[in-house]
Amino acid sequence: MASTITQHKIVLNPLENPRSWLTIAVAVLCLFVVTQLPRGWDLVGVLRIVLLGFAGYIASAAIEHLPVRGMVSAEAGTAFLGRIAQFGYIPAEETAQGRTFVRKSASPLRAMFGPIIVGRPLGNEFPVTVPLRFHRALKRIQA
Repeated sequence: MASTITQHKIVLNPLENPRSWLTIAVAVLCLFVVTQLPRGWDLVGVLRIVLLGFAGYIASAAIEHLPVRGMVSAEAGTAFLGRIAQFGYIPAEETAQGRTFVRKSASPLRAMFGPIIVGRPLGNEFPVTVPLRFHRALKRIQA
């Protein structure tokens, strides 16, 4: 498919993506609390199991939504914008970085889904920033 993201890299800088790193820190804190709670099947033991599940869920969600930066060719721009709409993203605002698309969802975790940022064209390509989950799904469709 023509809408492949090329030259991609995962952004691991906490200053550029504080929300994901804060979420990962909460997951690590939950794991620390789990190690301090006593084992058993009483109420505290059940709380320990719930915290362990919560930590795993939010850590995996934070990792899935780490931003991936890449380039998309200008001739594949229409196909790429179509994929954005197909995955349930709607235009939100125009910023200095470019057009921002957010996930249309009534979920309280809407802020957790990272936005897609489509930058201004640079020659025959334009920069994009997408969540890791979107990038992986796009690669699966194109395979």
